[in-house]
Order: sequence, then structure tokens, then C-alpha cells
Amino acid sequence: MANSQIGSQEAIASTVVKPSQGGNQLFTGSYVPVSTVARDDSTDSVDSVEKSYLDRIAAVRADSPNSAEEIDLLAQLARHYLNNGDAEKARLYLEDSRRCAEIVYGGQHPVVAELMIELGFVRFRMQEYELARQYLEPAVVIFEQAYGKVSDQVAYAFHKLGRVHEAIEDLERAEYFYQKAVTTYQNTFNEDESDMLSARNDLSRVKTRNSQS
Repeated sequence: MANSQIGSQEAIASTVVKPSQGGNQLFTGSYVPVSTVARDDSTDSVDSVEKSYLDRIAAVRADSPNSAEEIDLLAQLARHYLNNGDAEKARLYLEDSRRCAEIVYGGQHPVVAELMIELGFVRFRMQEYELARQYLEPAVVIFEQAYGKVSDQVAYAFHKLGRVHEAIEDLERAEYFYQKAVTTYQNTFNEDESDMLSARNDLSRVKTRNSQS
């Protein structure tokens, strides 16, 4: 159970980076979309926004399967479910989006890592902290390969790993990741310091808790 001091779980959320236009070769492969077999998509069971997404996804899959548009629509629908409190459906569609992204861009692409961050958030919301960690740690590796060890993306992933470890009361590891997040943010020279300030606050809180234990 997450400690009440952690604050809103929404802080772990991320926005998927849109794939860059052009220059990306399609990777061979195929997948069976989980979302098409795991739930009832009849019009009686969906709201108008959901139905619109499902119709658009079906059309894209018919005309241009395994495309950047399919990746984006699946992720948008997942966020719709999450915003409406259905974490399990959000997880299913994010998994679809991630699998599609792996086909289009390869497994080590930053778009895949962004989706893994979002999957980590969903697992965090479901209080499945070990599964959240299993998404976040590989995302760090992908971001470091894509952007280097000093980037906002790497710092963000470190910050969320700190949140996961604090949630399971592993305060030493939480402090370790919060410190890495703060240090990385400091070296990015990003003018928007809101994320760094949040990481600093989390680091200060955990340091205090560690000193009292």
C-alpha cells in the first residue's frame, strides 16, 4: 500500500512522444491486438468517445495496420479509460500500443519507452508496484541509449522509480533514485524547473524519513 505522504499517483503519468515524421522503416512482424479479444466492443457497452476511438482504430487497422497513427490512437484510448477510472482497459490498450510501436520502430525506440512509462503509471495506479518497476527500469535504458545519460526523459524515469520504491517502503532505493533524478535534472539546464522541484521535494521527504528510521 502506498504511503500517504507520496501524494497524488497522477504525478507518475507521462505523455507519449509522437514518432518523428519520415525516416523510420517499418519492422517486419505482426501481433494479435489484445484489445480486440479481451473485451466486448459492442455499441451497447461503450460511450460515444470510446466508440469513436474504436471505430477509428478499426479503420486504421484495415487501411494501414502497424502504423504511427494506430500507435497514437491506441494510446489516446488508453488515456480515456484511465481518466474514467478503468485502469485494466487502459493497460490492455497501452500494451497494444507498445506492441505496435515495437513493430514499427523496434523495441529500443524512445516511443516504446514512453509507452512503458505510461504502463508503469497504470501498474502504479493498480498498486502493482513490482510490475511498475519492471516497465520503468527498461525505459531508463532505452532513454539513455537514445538521449544519453543526461536528459529530461532519463531524469523523469528515475523520479518515477523513486516513487515506486517509496510506495513499497524501500526508502533507501527511493532516496537513491530521487537523488539521481535531481542530479540529472540539474545537468539538463531545462528552464522549466517544475519537475526538478518535485523531485527535490520527494528527495527531501525521503531523506527525513530515512534519518528518523
